[in-house]
Amino acid sequence: MRRNIHAEDYKSKAQLKREAQALEDLGQTMVGLTLNVLKKLALPERIFDAIVAAQNMKMAARKRQVQFIERLLREDEDLDLEALQRTLTTYLK
Repeated sequence: MRRNIHAEDYKSKAQLKREAQALEDLGQTMVGLTLNVLKKLALPERIFDAIVAAQNMKMAARKRQVQFIERLLREDEDLDLEALQRTLTTYLK
């Protein structure tokens, strides 16, 4: 069975991995932020709560929680990831 894949919709496995790693890095960065900065980001409540929970976890649990945050970021269609990344850049300078 062969699938018909359009060139504009196709992403290589390597590209998918790069995107997943970028989201995981974004999640890890947000876990390291203070509560005041997180509140200014105007994140959806579910993502905000997951980040705050991760801040209180240790090692392996935190890693799993960051992966969960990555999934939440990927699934939230209303969240503008590029704008979030730009906003984070301004706070981290």
